Amino acid sequence: MVKCPNCGQKTSGDYCEYCRYPILKGKSPKQRQVQIPAEKAPEEEKLSKKEAERLAKERAKREAEEAKKAREAEKLAKKEAERLAKEKAKREAEEAKKAREAEKRAKKEAERLAKERAKREAEEAKKAREAEKKAKKEAERLAKEKAKREAEEAKKAREAEKRAKKEAERLAKEKAKREAEEAKKAREAEKQAKKEAERLAKERAKREAEEAKKAREAEKQAKKEAERLAKEKAKHEAEEAKKAQEAEKLAKKQAEEAERLAKEKAKREAEEAKKAQEAEKPAKKQAEEAEKAPEARKLAKKEAERLAKEKTKREAEELLDKEKLIEESLKQIEDICEDLRAGKIGTKEAIGKLLEISEKIPK
Repeated sequence: MVKCPNCGQKTSGDYCEYCRYPILKGKSPKQRQVQIPAEKAPEEEKLSKKEAERLAKERAKREAEEAKKAREAEKLAKKEAERLAKEKAKREAEEAKKAREAEKRAKKEAERLAKERAKREAEEAKKAREAEKKAKKEAERLAKEKAKREAEEAKKAREAEKRAKKEAERLAKEKAKREAEEAKKAREAEKQAKKEAERLAKERAKREAEEAKKAREAEKQAKKEAERLAKEKAKHEAEEAKKAQEAEKLAKKQAEEAERLAKEKAKREAEEAKKAQEAEKPAKKQAEEAEKAPEARKLAKKEAERLAKEKTKREAEELLDKEKLIEESLKQIEDICEDLRAGKIGTKEAIGKLLEISEKIPK
């Protein structure tokens, strides 16, 4: 077990178990000598800085393209919603027009039936009067013939004629009264049917207006939900981009810090190696220790770069997963709006589904 020169923990092996710092085995630090390449370190630092700038530019360009696509998608969704609203208003106007025309046709049909009924009743009354006249003439003829045959029979015939006349008058009066009552009932039934038709038309118009209002409210709710999701997505992407930049800066700082510590350690080891030379120690061991110091710096720098890349990759994958989930949610919202417009689902059911989708979308 040796003590890590970086974190101070006791460990074993070539690297620290806690901070992954390289452990240099051999003689004490006073016996080591390190030769620092004067030109190589600045060149590596310069290359790392350029690479970081290139990656930052590529990331900014990619985020700008994604933001542009999001704005275009939002414009298309807004235009589609306006087009659908216009089509729905036009369709409702046509349906209202058809309802008015149907009401007019029903009213004309009722008037026509009433006129035909009145005409038929007038013809029947006329036929009854003609029949009554014919019966009266026939009774008079029979009475005259009977009067010729016998006086008594004539007397009886006159009495019978009087009775028949009274009965005929009574029957005619009853028939006229019955026909008048039927005509009155027919007029009342016609009025009742007209009122019922008007009431049904008003109820239907009211129901259609309420359904249209609910559909407009559901469409507005869906539009607001889509706009909110688009804004949240843009905000989330901006926050993720900011976090990625901060992570990149942190990785860069960690790399610089590791490089600085490596330089300080190399400098310290160089001083110790110089002291060791003055103490006239073997040159072979000093050369071996000097070769290990640059390798340690390289390993530390590579480890810092690896950790930074892994963190950036992990955050990019999380961002892609969230974007994919948001795109699927937007597609589901569009499908629900289409089903609502097509009448496949009700307004209440559509609002419930939209709320369920909004709860699944990552904040």
